[in-house]
Amino acid sequence: MPDQNGGENSAFGGVRGRAIRWGLITSVIQRGVGALIPLVSVPLALGHLGAVNYGAWATAVALTTVFAFADLGIGTGLMTRLGGSATDAPPDSRDRVLVSSAYSMVTSVVLILVLSLLLVSARTDVGAFFGAGGGSVELIVSLTLAAFLISILVSLVVRVQYAVGQQSSSNLWQTAGSLTMFAGIWGAARFTEWPGWFILAASFLPVFVAVINSLWFFGFTPIGKGLRPAPRLADWDVARSLLALGSRFLLVSLLLAASVATDPWIVARTANLAEVPNFAIPSRLLSVVGLISVMALMPLWPMHARAVREGDIAWIQRVTLRLCIISTASITLIVSLVLASAQLIVDRWLGGAITVDYWMWAGFAVLCVAQAATGPLFMVQNGAEILGPQTRGYALLFGTVPLKWWLASHVGYEWIPWVSSGAYLMFVMPAAVVGYRRAVAIAGTRAEERVT
Repeated sequence: MPDQNGGENSAFGGVRGRAIRWGLITSVIQRGVGALIPLVSVPLALGHLGAVNYGAWATAVALTTVFAFADLGIGTGLMTRLGGSATDAPPDSRDRVLVSSAYSMVTSVVLILVLSLLLVSARTDVGAFFGAGGGSVELIVSLTLAAFLISILVSLVVRVQYAVGQQSSSNLWQTAGSLTMFAGIWGAARFTEWPGWFILAASFLPVFVAVINSLWFFGFTPIGKGLRPAPRLADWDVARSLLALGSRFLLVSLLLAASVATDPWIVARTANLAEVPNFAIPSRLLSVVGLISVMALMPLWPMHARAVREGDIAWIQRVTLRLCIISTASITLIVSLVLASAQLIVDRWLGGAITVDYWMWAGFAVLCVAQAATGPLFMVQNGAEILGPQTRGYALLFGTVPLKWWLASHVGYEWIPWVSSGAYLMFVMPAAVVGYRRAVAIAGTRAEERVT
């Protein structure tokens, strides 16, 4: 029998269910393209940049995740609040104030960080920090980090689109950005010699597509016009409220990013930059597989925010159980196939340019499966703004960085992914279960309040 949400008694039924289905389908397409492009582009990058420059680029790309803090968590706070208040009615002025306040604050922060990066690049030897001197290494690192900082602002539209039920459209735009980037790096590798053209294409073409997406959404779509940011509508009290919520998401993201993104840097410092591809390529390949499952679930975040607010426990539990099973089983199958064909992949894909260490590859695979298993649980607690358990779990994960350094220095860097996967299973997975139960309890309280 249909309920008040439009026939959503089944896990994937009704309006919300259709949004999940299309959100998941387009997320898988978008993440699949995002996973395939690195596979195809690595040979281009290695051949065009060389081992040292590729090592610098891979390390810089890995470290960009550390700078995810640049929006101060405001993007995730905006998605949560806007998703929790969203209805089928057109957005109201309160929603537009939320969006305008978020854009104003993130713009200010990104401008400060870009100017700071330019100042640091002009006054210090950036390449030396990455274990090699030379203008190419410094250029690669500076361009990669600058483009990433700018992308934080222009990609804020993705958070807005997800919050208002435009997940499939957002995913298709992101797919277009990935394809445009690949076309650019292929052209740079094919027709140019200067490494800067390759890095410019890889870093800035997705930014360009994100700008087009923003202009289209806020300028031509009905719901986007109602949310179009305007500086005059920015309310700094609202911005501070988003910042207070976002800072909690920020801490979780920063702990996770720092615990993993420092790995290539550890390899570069304990071994050398030429060894980074042996570590970074399987890390990128298998971590992208894991992120497909996690990011494909992103449409659930604002939906759970609304479901928790409405006390829809049955829907939350059905969707979470089903997606835990689907996500874990599918990623286990994919990483098993990758491991079984690892040497073939390297021989055919890279012409044997790197050495396959099955022990190290298996460590990355275990981490992928663990992330897939916990992803649906985290979407529920994120929507309910329950962040304490996962914060403690990721703090313990981050605490393993010194152990990784010691092992890489005295035993071998192939142990690094096993430290990450073991810590994830010991600390983060139990935290995911605890946080999920607390979120369901909050939804139960909301359900009782609606009855009374």
